[in-house]
Amino acid sequence: MTSVRMPDDLMRRLDAAAERPQSSKGWIIKDAVREYLERADKRLRSLEETKDALAELNAGELIDGDDVLAWLDLDSAKSLKIYRRSGSWLRAIT
Repeated sequence: MTSVRMPDDLMRRLDAAAERPQSSKGWIIKDAVREYLERADKRLRSLEETKDALAELNAGELIDGDDVLAWLDLDSAKSLKIYRRSGSWLRAIT
């Protein structure tokens, strides 16, 4: 078991929420912790993916934009349009 200290205003809000049907304090707290941990895991994965991408970039592991477009075979992609402007690629979903 874990105990948590909460400010009075947060405790009052928890008490009020727990009075609603199917919303005990325990359920609300477990749900809040679960959502927090899911967001924290997602942030950590995103950070790791960014580090990996930067390492690939620094190692020169790049893919040419024209090769990506050929791989996508845009002629068959009816809802995706990619425009090239000033050397950079812009994408629009239509």
